[in-house]
Amino acid sequence: MFIKNGTFDDVLLVIPDKVNQNYLTMAANITAFIGHSVSRVENLSVIKGTELETTHNNIIVIGTPWDNVAIKNLNDKLYIKFDKNFEKFEPSDKIYLLEDYSRGLSSLQLLASPFNSKKHLMVVTAAEEKNLMPTQTYLKDLAFNVQLSGDGLVIDSDGDIYSAYFVKPKQAAQDESGQTSPKGKIRLRDNPQFIIYLIFFLMIIIISVYGLIIITRSKE
Repeated sequence: MFIKNGTFDDVLLVIPDKVNQNYLTMAANITAFIGHSVSRVENLSVIKGTELETTHNNIIVIGTPWDNVAIKNLNDKLYIKFDKNFEKFEPSDKIYLLEDYSRGLSSLQLLASPFNSKKHLMVVTAAEEKNLMPTQTYLKDLAFNVQLSGDGLVIDSDGDIYSAYFVKPKQAAQDESGQTSPKGKIRLRDNPQFIIYLIFFLMIIIISVYGLIIITRSKE
């Protein structure tokens, strides 16, 4: 859904205003994994959270409510919302969370963009930056990625996942998810030339994302 015709489908990456090395790495890894099947790096832009306005792009937002104001502004649109103090996630009728437990979770949510219902919004967030690491691991590693399901989930520090479908899935959407089947993983292992090709393009994407973020930071 973030890839179209061999490249990014007008993807807007929204990062914290004051991005550190952890966020640089996270943004590059997540974007590289989502774009692992692209043949060229185009239609990918990076902005700061304070710059997010009405847009017709697909959106990926990374950070916490404290360092990326876009997450605070989008909170009422999320399936799994933060509490009013942005210290923990609130339980819902789909995912029940104990109060203390919900403070140390990270969340990955995929929903329709609030600016354009034909586009998508992915939010990778947590109440604290340190809690984002498990979600990054699942997004950048194919072996972990195939374990993800639902359009809203939380991951704890042990890597345990609690997920749910907040919108009833359609078969077409599942077919377009881009997840590789177990058979697909076997084929990748048996094709070293393709693996080299894939790594090469992942490196290009990572370098491109780093470049975009550095350009964004230089405008501050």
